[in-house]
Amino acid sequence: MRARTTEEDGRIALIQSDIWIGFPRAEQVLDRLQGMIEAPRQTRMPGLLVHGASGIGKTMIARNLSRRYAPEYDPASGITRTPLLLLQAPPAPDERRFYLHILASVGAPATALSARAQNCLTSALMGPNSGIC
Repeated sequence: MRARTTEEDGRIALIQSDIWIGFPRAEQVLDRLQGMIEAPRQTRMPGLLVHGASGIGKTMIARNLSRRYAPEYDPASGITRTPLLLLQAPPAPDERRFYLHILASVGAPATALSARAQNCLTSALMGPNSGIC
């Protein structure tokens, strides 16, 4: 068996990668989501439910949007701005695991995750004005 060339390796990697095919409905959804992200903040931010059969492209739309709004690090302030979090919910999610996943996604220190998740869960149960989270 002969060794593969660099060109062949490149083609194989391309075939195995996720490729965005911007069909019209997906582009409409992306445009609407992008408009929602860039809209001025307000008390009741709008939401959008994207649903469809398995394999229709919902996750690809989310990944495409997440690449457009990747986290940006500001070395002057030492702050990473994360305009969009892309989270995959486990098959049987619970609130604690959900909060832990969010905290891990924004880079919270691992030692603080469990305590912070517990505080956020308590806050969610007690109401937004509890001042805990």
